Amino acid sequence: MTQRQTNSIEEFDTGHLLMWTVRAGILLIMAMPLILSQDTLFYFIVGKAIYARSVIEVTFGIWLLLIFFYPRYRPSRSLILAALGVWLLISLIAGLTGVSTVRSLWSTYERMQGIVDLAHWFVFIAMTGSVFRSLSNWRILFTVNIVVCMIVSFLGINQHYGIFDMEEFGIRSTDRIESTLGNATYVGAYTMVNALI
Repeated sequence: MTQRQTNSIEEFDTGHLLMWTVRAGILLIMAMPLILSQDTLFYFIVGKAIYARSVIEVTFGIWLLLIFFYPRYRPSRSLILAALGVWLLISLIAGLTGVSTVRSLWSTYERMQGIVDLAHWFVFIAMTGSVFRSLSNWRILFTVNIVVCMIVSFLGINQHYGIFDMEEFGIRSTDRIESTLGNATYVGAYTMVNALI
């Protein structure tokens, strides 16, 4: 093998490994609705937020390596990404000049939102657009999302009809279908959006 072929193979292997690792991280984030953390005060919310932020941060580190060494994976110019960036910047300015900077940045345990959360989702969108470029890539992402939605739906139906006991997982039988989201309205909105996909 020539030196050029060896470098090409190493670049292919490393670049594809990083790219697929970032894709795997993004697909893991799609499983967030299934996360329950019974050891936290708000076990439908806190565990999901910590899980998503942790996976986004690890994936972001790998993505930075990917876009540094392989510029073709850098996000392309996008009006949507620019608009979200402006929204994040305005939110940051408003949060820093508002009544409670801490609440603006971190929110509360009950909601786990705030500018820090918004920044994580901005990075998630940038990474997703960077490594999921073709229709077949997006089909993989949407398929994983729909499978997770079907599991959430099945757990909700099971919760309503009491087919299997799920008390040990923190899902109690009730007439309202809360599933792993803890709120019937959230379950309805989540399944409605996925039904349209």
